[in-house]
Amino acid sequence: MNYNKTPAQQWDGVRELHDQLAAGNQGYRLVPPSKNKDGVTALGSINYADWLWEGIWDGINLLKNHLNGDWEPYYHDLDDFPTETIPQASIGELTAWFILFGNRERINEGLISSAVDDGTILALSKRFLELVDRPTF
Repeated sequence: MNYNKTPAQQWDGVRELHDQLAAGNQGYRLVPPSKNKDGVTALGSINYADWLWEGIWDGINLLKNHLNGDWEPYYHDLDDFPTETIPQASIGELTAWFILFGNRERINEGLISSAVDDGTILALSKRFLELVDRPTF
């Protein structure tokens, strides 16, 4: 992942996330468990396309670091916010949603893939594009 992106490049990353999902691209692949020649079983996993994983982190970095999205009042209550509230989300709420997916995927593998399947990530990226103009820097 490129940590040196400009705000405009981060916005472009979220745009690509949106466009890929809107085109019907799933952005992940399930890797089933497998046994090696010694009989040791490797657990299954999920491989995310760069545009999906980086698009979420581009959203986090742009909203939190450059637009000062005040996410803290909303983060711990997101479990109580139905995804139907995303189309009306404020910048702070949107920031909290992006952070939730970026951080909790590391604890709860499959969170992002489930949110792709149910349309949550697409809704987040759509709301992002409604609220955030592409930075010029």
